[in-house]
Amino acid sequence: MKKGIDVSEFQGKIDWNKVKSDGIKFAIIRCGYGMDHTSQDDVEFERNIKECERLNIPFGIYLMSYANTVEKARSEAQHILRLSKGHNPSLGLWYDVEDNATSGSVGKEALTNIINTFCGTIKNAGYKVGVYASLNWLENKLEKQIKENYPIWVAQYNNKCQYDGKYVLWQYTSSGEVNGISVNVDMNYLYDVNKEDPDVEDEETKKIKELQTALNKDFNCGLAVDGIIGPATTKVVMDHYLRYFAKGNFVKWTQTQLKRKGYDIGSYGIDNCYGRDTEKAIKKLQKDNNAIIDGCVGIETVNILVR
Repeated sequence: MKKGIDVSEFQGKIDWNKVKSDGIKFAIIRCGYGMDHTSQDDVEFERNIKECERLNIPFGIYLMSYANTVEKARSEAQHILRLSKGHNPSLGLWYDVEDNATSGSVGKEALTNIINTFCGTIKNAGYKVGVYASLNWLENKLEKQIKENYPIWVAQYNNKCQYDGKYVLWQYTSSGEVNGISVNVDMNYLYDVNKEDPDVEDEETKKIKELQTALNKDFNCGLAVDGIIGPATTKVVMDHYLRYFAKGNFVKWTQTQLKRKGYDIGSYGIDNCYGRDTEKAIKKLQKDNNAIIDGCVGIETVNILVR
């Protein structure tokens, strides 16, 4: 499982260097919306794609659909194909179906034909293609054949994805905070499609859960131990920024991650005390990851430690 984002022009000018340093492993980038009109291209698409290519951040591309006929779906497929040309979206192309006034206004059979038209056109062009939809749409609007024939990207803002079918991506919040992006951003998990159980926990999730447990022990802050660095966990970390001579479970967690990464924390080892050796190790970690070198542990350094 990997943590990533999906973005559009609404995130403004993104500092992708900071995004990558913040532990983001992939991005799904909006190319635009609706039929194949240049006026409906996402104005930040080309820049976002080129930055991901420059920094070797794996990416996919999505288009927001407003199709209520197969003719419009065919034009929407040409829209995303036009903008994908010359790029290599290793995470495929995605059809975002969620608009109640257009795609959502037709019956199941018509919606199935719309999605099959778009996805068939994309597949014939040689790209991988999948479908994005909310849990409600997946359960009530999409036919079984769509959910079984194409990779699924689920949108459900929750601490656990409750979709019963197979899925590749889960968009778990729209209020994520990521360095390099000045506004909230959608956060996602990408799962190994070869695993039977998409809820298999990876090492990064375990480290975050250990962090949340340590913060709860130290500060009685009532964090959900969900393995997600969301706004609540970020706030607690920043409220209790680790500096020289701090003590406790947060310090122990920090020292443990430093040792896991091979940094020398001195002869006292993991002693729950933020001494000079731990501070020195943190500064080296920050330097190695092009972060602000202050010897303190805030959210930027935490995100480096969990990677």
